[in-house]
Amino acid sequence: MASLWAVLGVLATVAVEPARTVTFRSGGSVFLAALSEGQLQLAHAGRRLHPRPPLAADGFALPAAGPGGLGLYAARGATVVCLDGAHGEWREVATLSQPVAQLVAAPDDGAAMVVLTGLPGEPVLRDGAVWRLPLAPEARPLRLASVRDGYRPWRLWPTGRDGQAHLAVGAYRATRLAPFEHRCMFVYRWSAGGCEPVWLGSRLGRPYVDAAHADLRGDGQWRMIAVEETEDGGRGLGIYRPLSFGYEGEWRTEALAGLREVAAWGPVVVVGGDGWAARLQPEREGYRLVRLPVAPPALAQAVVWQGQLAGWWDGQWQPPASEGSAP
Repeated sequence: MASLWAVLGVLATVAVEPARTVTFRSGGSVFLAALSEGQLQLAHAGRRLHPRPPLAADGFALPAAGPGGLGLYAARGATVVCLDGAHGEWREVATLSQPVAQLVAAPDDGAAMVVLTGLPGEPVLRDGAVWRLPLAPEARPLRLASVRDGYRPWRLWPTGRDGQAHLAVGAYRATRLAPFEHRCMFVYRWSAGGCEPVWLGSRLGRPYVDAAHADLRGDGQWRMIAVEETEDGGRGLGIYRPLSFGYEGEWRTEALAGLREVAAWGPVVVVGGDGWAARLQPEREGYRLVRLPVAPPALAQAVVWQGQLAGWWDGQWQPPASEGSAP
């Protein structure tokens, strides 16, 4: 692994954002990576987390694992780069027309990443666009025209329906049923050639501010979990079950104190609030929230490792190496 560390030492990084943590595979090993305060923090994920010395990281942001978790990708402005493990060096993949806002592995497609580009704006990105970025040498990014300019995309989630890979796109626009600008959830069927719309939904039961998609019950039905605004000015959770067309409400809470966000790692869904985090646990009838012993400042700073939340916050890897659990 010496060549990997040598190459990571030349990583130059970005922007001020939470120390986003990702898991990736390289050379048969698993690593956790986080970009924080101009440095790339790394840990080998074995029986315990084994921290590596921090590396310079000026100009890069948005670390993301590649398809199947293989390889580490990042963005520097409008440029996407990846670590070429075979040669031990960083390689430019493509430069797009606008700054990169999000990188995700293409759903059920081992040959591409999906890239969201756009300019900072309020309440969402300006000039947002979605691209399929093939990983083959010399391949060029393909603008996904079915995600139209007027949709104002601001977030991406891989998801699934009826055994097929789909891509959910957070949009911001007026619709026929809600003729005012609001956060919508659009769902596209994914294929190697691009994507086609299957549901261009209006608002959910309540206005939402964050969401995740997961096969919560292991039944192949990817549910949408949303942090929603409640009538009393708070935030609650809503879970939506997919139908043949669209979604239906399955479960919801009233306002939860300090609720801010939700994230999913495979079937594991965690919600985060001010000073607390809880796992969403399916039950025979409905769901319940199970408080976790560890709460990162932001869920983007964590991943699920060894059945617990792990990541980079408070200036170190959590849990510290002495607290890691055996498989």
